[in-house]
Amino acid sequence: MKKVFYILTFFFSVSYTQAQIVGDCNAPYDIPSALVELIVGEGIQYSNVTYSGFDCSSGFFSGTSNIGLDSGLVLATNSLSSISGGFSIGSGSGVDVDLSQLLTNVGASTTTLKNVLILEFDFVPSADTMTFDYVYASNEYPTSTCSSTSDVFGFFVSGPGISGSYSNGAENIALVPDPTDLNNFTNTPVLINTVNSGLATSGTSAPCDVIDPSWQDYSIFYVDNTPEATVAFPGFTVPLTAMAEVTPCASYHMKIAIADVQNSQLPSALFIKENSFSTSPSVDIQVESNVTDYFSTTSEYYNNIYEGCGDAVITFYRPPMVTGDINILYHLGGDAIQGLDYILTSNFSGGGILMPAADSQLEMTITSFNDWIDEGEESIYFEIDAMDYGCFQSAPDTIEFSLLEQPELTLTLTDDFSSYCPGDDAVLEAQLSGGVGGLMASPSIVEPYYYEWSQIGTASTQLENPLETTMYCVEATDVCGTQILESCVEVFVHQYPELEADSQVKYICDDITTQLCVLNVEGGEGNYNYLWSNGDTDSCIVDYHDVYTVYVSDGCNEQVEIESEIYLDEAPDPFFEYLMIPHQNLGIEFNNYTSLMNGLAYDWSFGDGIHSSVQNPLHTYSESGLYEVTLEVTTAIAGCIKEFSDYVTVDPLYHFYAPNAFTPNNDNRNDYFRPFVTGTSSYELFVFDKGGMIVFNTTDPLSEWDGTYSGRPAAAGTYVYKVVMSKLEDIVIFEEYGSVNLIR
Repeated sequence: MKKVFYILTFFFSVSYTQAQIVGDCNAPYDIPSALVELIVGEGIQYSNVTYSGFDCSSGFFSGTSNIGLDSGLVLATNSLSSISGGFSIGSGSGVDVDLSQLLTNVGASTTTLKNVLILEFDFVPSADTMTFDYVYASNEYPTSTCSSTSDVFGFFVSGPGISGSYSNGAENIALVPDPTDLNNFTNTPVLINTVNSGLATSGTSAPCDVIDPSWQDYSIFYVDNTPEATVAFPGFTVPLTAMAEVTPCASYHMKIAIADVQNSQLPSALFIKENSFSTSPSVDIQVESNVTDYFSTTSEYYNNIYEGCGDAVITFYRPPMVTGDINILYHLGGDAIQGLDYILTSNFSGGGILMPAADSQLEMTITSFNDWIDEGEESIYFEIDAMDYGCFQSAPDTIEFSLLEQPELTLTLTDDFSSYCPGDDAVLEAQLSGGVGGLMASPSIVEPYYYEWSQIGTASTQLENPLETTMYCVEATDVCGTQILESCVEVFVHQYPELEADSQVKYICDDITTQLCVLNVEGGEGNYNYLWSNGDTDSCIVDYHDVYTVYVSDGCNEQVEIESEIYLDEAPDPFFEYLMIPHQNLGIEFNNYTSLMNGLAYDWSFGDGIHSSVQNPLHTYSESGLYEVTLEVTTAIAGCIKEFSDYVTVDPLYHFYAPNAFTPNNDNRNDYFRPFVTGTSSYELFVFDKGGMIVFNTTDPLSEWDGTYSGRPAAAGTYVYKVVMSKLEDIVIFEEYGSVNLIR
């Protein structure tokens, strides 16, 4: 990439006014040398100017527009009228080997040129870098982006040290800046297919991709001008810079060429900034008086130096590419006396000031003394000699200052006063007049006066709210900072005892209204006011349970915040259920379904004289029966009580009995055998003979064996029985065994 020594590239928001850019091709802009004279600036000598085009195809442009250039040279392929909305067909076909070569280099499908415009001249630079600023505009934006027949232009420079691919070894310096580093150029030429909106509008991106795969990154250099309010082109580049590295005082050739390609229906134009074709070899001088920052450039005080108001500074900037020591010669004059009224500080050497080879700039400071003696207006001026740069000489320059006394500064301040209540508004006003600040117009570039109140602020007027008697002091100065004035004001504040009040908590067991009050209000200014969070304004409220905030204030708006509460400690509604405990005869498990509440106490009365405070108790009764069980709950804070009662039936949980003999002889006495069970949920009886054969089986606890087997009387003797069961509310299967004698 090529190095850009400076790029005057501007990124801006497009804004429109009623003005419009206009072109002028009349005298003196109807001769080639006048066209070059438009763009040549400092450090350039030119000669041998030629122009090839048609009537009114080039000239001077000016007017308020959004192209970013105020005035300069314009070349338009369909005449200057096209830049402001007119239309005129150009000269038709044309030939230029460099533009055709450029089209070939970027892969264009044709090199047929129309309306070719060429401005050529020789030039001698006075430094080793030549630059100029330009904008390329076209009616082919935005519809023909990535077309293979887009219009073309180029800046072809040839001469010592330049070795390019164009005629006479020229290089095209109309190159796209590197968007990631604006101090460098890419090797990509600026064309419609390289600098555009980033969208391929002609159907395919291939013609753009061939030139540079990164072409979409260059859209930051493009301006969409579809409203065409001030320039009659729908798109153009931002102001770009062309740059060439050259040898000072050597001869070079510049060729500026632009043409339509294939047809003339969508013309294009080049705008080159006035006097921007330069090498800027002269020392730039920046002059700042000691009040330059305080006044506009049109102010009558802008170039004045006021005694004791800081330093005036003259800054000399090294010309680009000028090496070695520079001795800037000057002559000092004026009726102010150096060493008495002011002193100069710089790098003085042999009748001038020396800028060493290693420095890019040099400052000379003028320090004036405030002697508090009114000597009227005095003057200081510097006559700076012309400087010779070999093939170029800068013009001499004169810098002049007026040396003046600072006007006297005056401070006025609010008188002492008192405040009835702590925190009342206390307006403190300081007002300066005179000084250099008094000369500054409003609104001023910087503040004309400075105020420093003791620990409260820097504005001239301060709004304070002192809580006690306070002395406020201000230190004030004008913009120069050498006249410092101080003054103080006392604000007396009445003091009252501290405002105090006590809160209250009321406890209730039922959700009803009750009274809540603020207690023991004292102190403050008096004249108490109350504001409760429910909107009431009395010292007491009647309301339902809640936390209430009350603001108690006095006549000075001093206030305390009290939080009081009506606390509902209502006990939850008790409720329980019960069930028999498996494997525990006459055992009852009580399940307490009372809503949980912190600190809630329980009192169970089981109906048999026994009590318990357990939340979910287990209780074993001594005998079966019907019992009234009561659960009483009590809150921890206010002792609020509720109770619930229910009747509990207590039955034996399980009982088993089986006789050991029976006599099935139909005498209605002990004729059958069956076990007697209670408290089971499943039941099955098996009776076995001596051989282990089942002679009787049933799942009905009431079913009895009549002593038969297969319809015939079973033999007398001993039989074994097994009962398989599960208890109520239990899933465990268990068995009972035994024997029974059948007697006949």
